[in-house]
Amino acid sequence: IARMTTGRDDKNRETIVWSVDLTPDLTVISGDSRGKTCFWNGKTGTLSDSYQSHKADVLTVAVSPDLKTVYSSGVDPTIANFQLIDRNKDKAVMGEQHQQRLKWINSHNRRVHTHDVRALLPMGKSAPISGGVDSMLSVLDPRKKFSEKYPPFQHVDSCVKLANESNTVLFRLNKRLELRKLGSVKP
Repeated sequence: IARMTTGRDDKNRETIVWSVDLTPDLTVISGDSRGKTCFWNGKTGTLSDSYQSHKADVLTVAVSPDLKTVYSSGVDPTIANFQLIDRNKDKAVMGEQHQQRLKWINSHNRRVHTHDVRALLPMGKSAPISGGVDSMLSVLDPRKKFSEKYPPFQHVDSCVKLANESNTVLFRLNKRLELRKLGSVKP
């Protein structure tokens, strides 16, 4: 058991950790109110890497299924992308003896939303899906410079009408109307 403590930007203000994710090798990834995305060694409780990835609170962090990419975002609607690299890869080729040292680096950032991002869901090797306060669902493709955005369902006056006196419901669907009689419940 280890205690992991974050720093503070201001002496009189506590740092709030808004989001945490964990990898199978016990790397703990956290996003906090300072705008930092932090990588912790979960076995020892020590801070491995810390990045000032955002200008405001980091509300969500997510690890890709292949465990080589981490995404973070929040009040600053930029999606930060972190890649796992082997810092000593070149030395191994030259024949030097060394201990393997993996490091997370901030590879690129993209601004996809107009307001707070509240959720990130990495999908395979290609794209995270993000959603937030602007109510857009965005699919970010790292191989391209744009993202596909899907607007929310349109709220036309109403797709369902209830007639209390006759105990019926009218459903307005794309190509038809359905009228259903509701059952009654006797106490």
